[in-house]
Amino acid sequence: MCFKTKLVIIIDDLDRCEPEVAFAIFEAMKLYLNFDNCIFLLSIDQKAIERIIQLKYEKENTKATSKLYLEKIVQDVFHIPLLDREQKVKYFKKLAEDLGSLNQLVYNEVLKHLEAYDFLPPIPRSIKIFVNSLFALLESKNELGNEKQGTITEQDICSLIVVTYLYAYHSEIYTALFYYEDFLGTLTKFCANREELLGINNNEVMETELMI
Repeated sequence: MCFKTKLVIIIDDLDRCEPEVAFAIFEAMKLYLNFDNCIFLLSIDQKAIERIIQLKYEKENTKATSKLYLEKIVQDVFHIPLLDREQKVKYFKKLAEDLGSLNQLVYNEVLKHLEAYDFLPPIPRSIKIFVNSLFALLESKNELGNEKQGTITEQDICSLIVVTYLYAYHSEIYTALFYYEDFLGTLTKFCANREELLGINNNEVMETELMI
């Protein structure tokens, strides 16, 4: 069948559905794939969807693969490129400016470390999580968020960056901050002297191997 008017159906976050629901949506889509005027646009995490479909097949004890299943439904795939360092810095600036009221000294120091170490993930959503977490921690620490910029040290900001990173991406390590005394200090020192410390450890290993 051929129609002049195109119907475009956009489905987002399908990979966040329960496996049974996601699979049911795919099965429903197959009913409309023979219509020339019907187009589905899926915004998904392909690997997550493949895992969902594979779980379905494992329950049914079939030998079909999730990749082949997707290839029968999806003919055109467009991968969104990951952000490079320059794009991440630019996006961080935009988010910080949109939120406003960020201590200028903190902003400059975070930006300096971001440009030097490129520590943010290459995904916009993940960068937004970091910025929101940064503002939340600043709000909870008035001594770092007020206008008395002279009271803030570079070490304070380095600690702030580490805490924000852990809060945003590694909750299990962030939780350890409350249970182990000087955990943050030890972690910060390790990050600051990582190459030196790893070099010492490697030398010790080499010396041990030579002795053996």
